[in-house]
Amino acid sequence: MPRKTTSRRRRLLGRAEVAEVYGVTPQRVTRWAGDGMPIADRGSRGRESKYDLRAVNRWWLARELRARGLDGKAGDLARVQARRMELDVKTRERELLPRGQVVQEGKAFVVAARAKILSLPGRMIQAGIIPRERKADVNALVREALEEMARWRTHLDLLDVAKGGTDDDSEPKA
Repeated sequence: MPRKTTSRRRRLLGRAEVAEVYGVTPQRVTRWAGDGMPIADRGSRGRESKYDLRAVNRWWLARELRARGLDGKAGDLARVQARRMELDVKTRERELLPRGQVVQEGKAFVVAARAKILSLPGRMIQAGIIPRERKADVNALVREALEEMARWRTHLDLLDVAKGGTDDDSEPKA
């Protein structure tokens, strides 16, 4: 049976990897599968089964809560702890990145994009798209666009500009 595909593929884990996450033996994972633990991709002879960690976490948490008769605040705490474990796994697998890294890489991207955009007037002259005497005019337009973009602060600003508006309230919107 083919696996469902999503726009973002989840990494499926083998039996040993699931055992490592939970701190149990691979044989215990096999027993859990027999007890109803979800299997994302059932293996066959010579090919091991694969498990979706999110589904396994939900199954494991529900099983543990039932076994302990927990509900209410104790169950809430257990759910929070399971969520934290899931986030830790995502961080280790680099599905989640630290905020500082995202900010640093985002800034580097902006610097590189700005440099590329600033080089356009010169490249347009080299390609024969504009005459040399128009370079100052095109440079001014490029700098004006970059300055406007630098003032954008939210996704609403971007949506407004995309609809034909401006970031200057004194000018009429198209």
